[in-house]
Amino acid sequence: MAKRPLKLETIRKIYLGAEAEISLCDWLGFRVVSKRRRSKGYRVKELDRKIIATRTAHEASMLSKVRSFGIPTPFVLHVDPVGGLIVMQYIEGSTLSELASRERLEKLKPLFHRVGNHLGVLHRNKIAHGDPTTSNMIEMKGEVFMVDFGLASYASGIEQMGEDLYVLQMALKSAHHAHSRELFDSVLSGYAEKLGPSFPSVLKRLEEISKRGRYVERIS
Repeated sequence: MAKRPLKLETIRKIYLGAEAEISLCDWLGFRVVSKRRRSKGYRVKELDRKIIATRTAHEASMLSKVRSFGIPTPFVLHVDPVGGLIVMQYIEGSTLSELASRERLEKLKPLFHRVGNHLGVLHRNKIAHGDPTTSNMIEMKGEVFMVDFGLASYASGIEQMGEDLYVLQMALKSAHHAHSRELFDSVLSGYAEKLGPSFPSVLKRLEEISKRGRYVERIS
């Protein structure tokens, strides 16, 4: 018996990138978010289909696994690996990027402390987010949801943990320079709480990665 097609009505496009198209949709009267991976014309078709299916299934699995650790992520409602589609809960709120540009530091610090908590739990469970920027964190009703696990991976060592922190640190410096130091200190405080004894080693690795980044900037 053939499957009935999923009836998603697009309300608006949220994001269109090289890898995926993300839309706010209506599904059976509920607002949901759809993420559909885009085909790459330069890839052999069979390989393209395999990559899309694998990455779609991996991201959906990561979202559910991370939620099982107690970290708020969107509920996965439907997965179609062959079609490269994930349908998930719509988190109705503001990204931390948006909040950081308009809210006072006193309100932001607890949110970024919570971000550190989430990253600490992730890393304690040997998972790296891959792209933990403030655009991939959404505040809803006082809680911080982490989204977009398309680049998430199993972290075999502290290098990937340090890289996660470095990505966030650079995002703060780039987009929220005025309070970047204070906000990142809040992240590290929350991170240390949840990561535990490995924190000094990861912090040292972060410093090494930062030095490498500065060196690349100087010679480029």
